[in-house]
Amino acid sequence: MEIWFHFSFQHNNFLFFYLNNAELVREAFQEAFETIKRLQYKAWCKANEEDKKTIEIDPFLITRKAVKNCTPLLKLCPVTRGGVTYQVPSPLSEKEAEFRAIQTMRNIIRSKCRRGADHFPKLLAAEILAAYNNEGFTIQAKQEHHKLCEANRAYAHYHQKMSSTILSDFEQQYSVQTAEITARIGRLQHLNKTEQITGIKDVQCLLMEVENLLEQMEIAVHELDPSRFHMMPSPLSEKEAEFRAIQTMWNIIRSKCRRGADHFPKLLAAEILAAYNNEGFTIQAKQEHHNVERSKYDLRVKSYRNDKKQLDAELNKAVQRLRNTVDRDELLAYDSEITLNQVSNFSIKFKQDHLIENTERLERTSRRLQDTYRLVLETEQIGTEVLEDLNSQRETLSRSRDRMRQANTDIGRSQKVLSQMIRRLIQNRLLLLIIAIFLLFSLVFLIYKSL
Repeated sequence: MEIWFHFSFQHNNFLFFYLNNAELVREAFQEAFETIKRLQYKAWCKANEEDKKTIEIDPFLITRKAVKNCTPLLKLCPVTRGGVTYQVPSPLSEKEAEFRAIQTMRNIIRSKCRRGADHFPKLLAAEILAAYNNEGFTIQAKQEHHKLCEANRAYAHYHQKMSSTILSDFEQQYSVQTAEITARIGRLQHLNKTEQITGIKDVQCLLMEVENLLEQMEIAVHELDPSRFHMMPSPLSEKEAEFRAIQTMWNIIRSKCRRGADHFPKLLAAEILAAYNNEGFTIQAKQEHHNVERSKYDLRVKSYRNDKKQLDAELNKAVQRLRNTVDRDELLAYDSEITLNQVSNFSIKFKQDHLIENTERLERTSRRLQDTYRLVLETEQIGTEVLEDLNSQRETLSRSRDRMRQANTDIGRSQKVLSQMIRRLIQNRLLLLIIAIFLLFSLVFLIYKSL
């Protein structure tokens, strides 16, 4: 059974393929996401600065866009008119479209694995990256599907009459496929060994188709619009629907009056206003009725799923009976050809586990080497920046030393000029002193002569 794994921080749905082996699937998805991140990081390192802005590294965003690119817009539903079955294109809901896109991608990867290609995570990572770039087999399958829808465009007018027969068509397909599976399981014991192996593989393929059909039925029931319940079998006419609504409101108001509530007109007016606003007890009764109708289809799908489990058990019992009828020598060769999920070879599983451990160890070592290489590159970049800073500082110191030498030379010249000025000042003072003394003696001599 397929389940949806929800990443709450991304608000996105991703499909896991086997419920009874969810841990293995989770590891496969994690390995695929790591592969996507490594490939995108390598492309980011090789790109220039402008292209780096356009390269996405987050694998969750890449997967979301890849699924969105693979999402079909229409589906083909078989509609029988006048004994002829037409493939009618009809719109898809968002969840069903995502389911079909991921289912197509899963089937493509499974077919590659059966043909002896690489293991699942590498194929998943390659297909997601191809779909992210609008390439790959999933995109081609989507385009071919749209071409088929365009070719059957002339039958689109049957879509309006198709809603009442979708579940019945699913049930008819389910009954045909389960009957064929039961018949083939019963014929297995009458076949030879080669035909038995082919028959078991055919039954497994039919069981997978039944599983996909049940998933489509669950999606159809889950997304069933309550407003279309009247389009299901046992439809109501417009007058009968109005009569049932008025009768429900009448019974609700009468029950309130019996419990001692207010008089009838006030209760009727309040209930009509509540129903006008999609509230009140009448609306609740309508919703409960719709939930009961939906639960009928849910129970029907659950019963079909239990029948499918019984078919799985019958196939396992048939295989076990066939294995018991084979000699011990033939049993080893027989087991090597019949590969069932329930029958596991412990030695191969041990080797696979050992190989997975070695692969994980190599991946961890490669991640550590990449981290070390990144640290070396960062250290080299930091060392280059430090050397550039030291070179600029050395140039600054050289310029400062040259300026100091020039300033020292200028200061020496200034000292010489100052010493010359001081020497001339001393000479001028001595000269003034001599002149003053001479004038003083002359004045004294004149005074002496005048007396």
